[in-house]
Amino acid sequence: MIDPKNLETWLHQKAGPAHDALKADSARAVSADRVRYTLNELLA
Repeated sequence: MIDPKNLETWLHQKAGPAHDALKADSARAVSADRVRYTLNELLA
């Protein structure tokens, strides 16, 4: 089980700034379409 204090610290240190950065510039977000490749693309 995750310690709630450690989770809160992680959220404030890691997830919060990442969320704020994506809100400021949504073009930085990675969508499923940008990470999924076809077999032909992988073999090229």
